[in-house]
Amino acid sequence: MHAFDIETNGREIHPKTKFDAQFAPILRCISFSWEKGCAICVPYENDPEGYYGPLKRFMESDVQFIGHNVTYDYFFLRIVNKIRTKRLVGDTMLMSALLVPGKGKYGYGLKPLAAELTDLGGYETDMKSLEDEVEEDPDNPKRKRVLVTKWERVKMNVMAPYNCADADATLQIYKILGARLKHQRMLVAHWIMTNALIPLGEMTHNGFLVDMKWVNESKVKLS
Repeated sequence: MHAFDIETNGREIHPKTKFDAQFAPILRCISFSWEKGCAICVPYENDPEGYYGPLKRFMESDVQFIGHNVTYDYFFLRIVNKIRTKRLVGDTMLMSALLVPGKGKYGYGLKPLAAELTDLGGYETDMKSLEDEVEEDPDNPKRKRVLVTKWERVKMNVMAPYNCADADATLQIYKILGARLKHQRMLVAHWIMTNALIPLGEMTHNGFLVDMKWVNESKVKLS
């Protein structure tokens, strides 16, 4: 089982939108962790050494993968890099939400969980010190537009250790929360929800039809 985590240039993805040629989403690197304290970062940007073929074969193999908010990584790789991960078996954000419902948006974040459950807290300090480069939007002076994101500005010698720490933290958190789920007899619930991640992700990315008449009638009944 491998935990994986991607770092991008901070540009948004959406399958229904053509990517802006100037600000297209790009995979900068991807890290894998298979044991506590062990991780490897593949600096994918510009694919200088022909990493695409081996990476695609690995990610589309029968290796079991886990992640944090894994649907984002899954859809980014699928939409931008045409890599379709086949065996997603766990999501630490989902596990945390199952164990402690209502913890809030940031309570389920990887960094808060790493600080709470591992000895890896604070590894994002170098990344926090960077800022986006922005200017006024010529089409809307009240709005700022990002010219260069901090994820584009940061050099790989800073990003790679950060990316590795994300993968390592994910693996450590997975094992800790997995033991808690087992103790509380919730492994089946986690299995069901993990299998629902991709269909729910499809709904998030593509949208879905809603019968508003039924919704409004249901509101009245529930009231």
